[in-house]
Amino acid sequence: MGCMARLLIAIIVIYTALALYSLFDCISFDSSRVKMMPKAAWAAIILFLPIVGIVLWFLFGRGGLAQKADADKAVPAAPDNDPEYLKKISDDLELRRLRELQRQQEEQRRAEKLRGDGPEPRTYSKGDGNGSEDDRPEPEEDSPRNDS
Repeated sequence: MGCMARLLIAIIVIYTALALYSLFDCISFDSSRVKMMPKAAWAAIILFLPIVGIVLWFLFGRGGLAQKADADKAVPAAPDNDPEYLKKISDDLELRRLRELQRQQEEQRRAEKLRGDGPEPRTYSKGDGNGSEDDRPEPEEDSPRNDS
C-alpha cells in the first residue's frame, strides 16, 4: 500500500505542476495568438477538465499543431520574394501603363480635333433639310483590273 500511495502522490504532484504551468502559460500567452476561444475560457478549461484541458490547450489553444502546419507555409523573408506581392506590383504597373496609354490617346484625339486633322464623322439625316439620302456619297465600285 505504501508504494501505491507514493505513486498517487507523484501523479498528483506532476499533474499539479503541469496544470499550473499550463494555466500560467495560458494567462501570459499573447492574446492575439490564442486560438479558438478567449484566454479566460481556456483558463477555465485547464482548471475544470483535468488532463484533457491541458492537452486541449497545448494542441488547439496555444496552436501547437496549427502552428506547425502554418510553419510549413514558408513566409518570404522580403517582399520581393513573395509571389503575391510581386503579382500585385506587376498588376499595378500594367494598370498604370494602360491608363497612361489611354491618356495619351485621349490627348492625341483632342489635339487632332483642335487642329481639324482628325476624321470627322459624317452624319446624314432624313428629311430635316440639312441633307438627304441623295447627299450620301456613292460607294466606289471596284474597277476590273487589266493584268495583261
